[in-house]
Amino acid sequence: MIRSAPGDDTVLITRGDGDHFSLLVVPPHATPDAALAAMARALRADNVTHAAQILIATGTHQAQSIPRRTLGPA
Repeated sequence: MIRSAPGDDTVLITRGDGDHFSLLVVPPHATPDAALAAMARALRADNVTHAAQILIATGTHQAQSIPRRTLGPA
């Protein structure tokens, strides 16, 4: 079961009554170094930092977004 996330940077998944998983969503515009740092920090067993703070601390939020392509008339 996938539950509503607390923000765009987190997906919460539950399995049964006792298994709860919180997944970090790394934005596609993140640089490879920032994405790797964010994932490494998120997977630490002692991590209690919220996803948004991890992305800020690793510089992911500062990456430039990739502009969307606009589709022309068909």
